Amino acid sequence: MGGVAISYSGSNEPLNESSELDLFFGKISFCFTKIPFKTISDVVVNEALFNPIITRLRGVQFGQLTPLHASQLEYVIQNHAIGTEEV
Repeated sequence: MGGVAISYSGSNEPLNESSELDLFFGKISFCFTKIPFKTISDVVVNEALFNPIITRLRGVQFGQLTPLHASQLEYVIQNHAIGTEEV
């Protein structure tokens, strides 16, 4: 509920900093728009010698969510996330 990790194709340089994020979940046709966040990490996870495409992983922490965003996010996690079973 506090954040998300996003993999993306890019360069050796991280994305420009932003203050809002849009998340789209294509398989369930669901999207969140204008979610406030801050970047916690942005690292290269796959860099091949002869492949110009670099995969990066960006970890973000959500800012103050609206009640609607919080309830929608909780719904997506409870109903569509993998590995959310309680121990």
